[in-house]
Amino acid sequence: MPLLNFDDKYSVSITSIDDQHKMLIDIINELHDLMIMDNPESKIFRIFDALKVYTLKHFDHEESLMKKHHFPGSEAHKIEHQKLIDSVVVLEKRMNHMKLRLNPYTSRSSAKKLWKAYSEQRTRDCPH
Repeated sequence: MPLLNFDDKYSVSITSIDDQHKMLIDIINELHDLMIMDNPESKIFRIFDALKVYTLKHFDHEESLMKKHHFPGSEAHKIEHQKLIDSVVVLEKRMNHMKLRLNPYTSRSSAKKLWKAYSEQRTRDCPH
């Protein structure tokens, strides 16, 4: 059973953005599953790297839509994107520091915090 599920409350009614949010949830769920099972660190970091790359791709797409449609809150939204990127960097440092000695509670908490940051950032300023 997945840790997170896409819910209609996360929808921004833009198919490309909603599809990307679904993919982000899938990657976070995969990362969580790997972290609570006995998986090699290399596999966990590979998925984490995929999450970072996909996040940047998603933000680029979202910011290009905001620019194209002259979204008035785009600068504030970009700042929120940067805060989230900073959070991902902090999580990566914590993962490196802990050498992935994570228990199911720690990984569940980290994954949920990560999605919460994504979804809160999205709901505050996303163009519809």
